[in-house]
Amino acid sequence: MRQFFVFLVFFTTFSVFADGVSLMLRPSSVSENSGISADSIDSMIINSLDGRGIAVSDNSVLVMESSVWKKGLRVFLVLRLYDDGGERLVASSLQSVTSALELSSAVDKAIVAVMDSLASKAPEYSPKADKVFPLVIYSQDEDAVVFMGNRNIGTIKDGILKTKKQIFVSQGSKLRVRVEKEGYYTAITDYVADSSPAELRLPPLVKKSIFETASFLSTGQIMGLGMEGRWYLIPGFVFTGLKEYFFVQYSDGIFARYVVPHNQAEMVVGAYILGQPANFFRIWIESGVGFYATFLKDSSISLDFYVHVGAVGLEFNPLPFLGVFIRGGYDYSLGTGLIPQGAIELEPDGGPIMSLGGIVRW
Repeated sequence: MRQFFVFLVFFTTFSVFADGVSLMLRPSSVSENSGISADSIDSMIINSLDGRGIAVSDNSVLVMESSVWKKGLRVFLVLRLYDDGGERLVASSLQSVTSALELSSAVDKAIVAVMDSLASKAPEYSPKADKVFPLVIYSQDEDAVVFMGNRNIGTIKDGILKTKKQIFVSQGSKLRVRVEKEGYYTAITDYVADSSPAELRLPPLVKKSIFETASFLSTGQIMGLGMEGRWYLIPGFVFTGLKEYFFVQYSDGIFARYVVPHNQAEMVVGAYILGQPANFFRIWIESGVGFYATFLKDSSISLDFYVHVGAVGLEFNPLPFLGVFIRGGYDYSLGTGLIPQGAIELEPDGGPIMSLGGIVRW
C-alpha cells in the first residue's frame, strides 16, 4: 500500500503558478524516532499545495523534497526546492516544532517560505504582475474561521475576511477554502480566481441540529396527520425518532356508516447514507417498531403491534432549517389484533406505504 501511494502521488507533478511552472514532489524522508509516518507528511504537503490552487501537470523543471527528524525534544522539518530537474538548489525552509501534532502548521509555513523565496530569487517563476489578483472573501457567518489547506488565513468580521496582510492569487488559481465555526458544520468551497479583485462569496454555514420536528401525511391514512420528532446521536447523520399519527376511517354499520379512530405510534432509528447536512438533496434509511391503537364502537381498543421493516427517505432542503421529504417503506404485522400477521400493504393493489412531509430543524 505504501509503495502504491508513493507511486500515485509523488510521480505525479503539480503546477506552482498559473503560467505553467510545475513542481514535482519526491517521497518524504522521515526518521524512525520522529513519531510520524512518511505518508502523513506526504498528505500534509499535498493538502497545503492543494489549498493554494496547485494543479496537476505532466512534466516538471522544479523538484521539491522533504525531510523530518527528531533531535532531543524537537521535531525538525526541511523543505528543499531544486531547479534543472533536481540539480540546483533554489529555495529551502527549516521549521521546528515541539510535537508531531504541530507539523501540519509547520508544513504550511515551509511551503509559503519556499514559494516566496523562489519568486524573489528566480523571477522567471513568478506570475506576471497583471495576472496577480487580491483575494476578497465574503461570508454571512460572523466569527467563522477560514482556512486554505491547513493554514488559518483569517476570521470573518463584519461580513468580510479579516487577515493580517492582503492575500494575492494568480489568475486561474484553483483554491479550496475551508470554513469552520463552533456549532456549525464545516464547509468546503472550491473557487477559481478569474477576475480582479478575486471575490469569493461563501455560502452560509448550516447550524448543527440535535433535534428536528416533522409533520406528514401517509397513503391509506389521508384523513389524519402525523407528527415526528428526531434526536440526533451524531448531528446531521444518525438519529432516533418517535412518530405519532392520528387518523380516522369509515366503517359500515347496519343502519349507517360510523367513524373509527386510529392512533399509530412508532419508534425508529435511522441514518443518512447520501449527502452532507449542507446539501440540497439527501437520502436516509430507517427501521423500528410500532403499534396501531384502534378505538372500536363498543369502546374497546385493539392493539396491533408491528415491525417497521425499513423505509427509504428522499429529502430536499431549500433552506438550512427547512426541508421536505418523500418516504416509502414496509411494515410487518405481528397479528396481535385486527390486522392479520404479515406484510401491511395498501388495499387493494398492495405496495409500500408512502409519506409526504416537511421538516423544521431546531
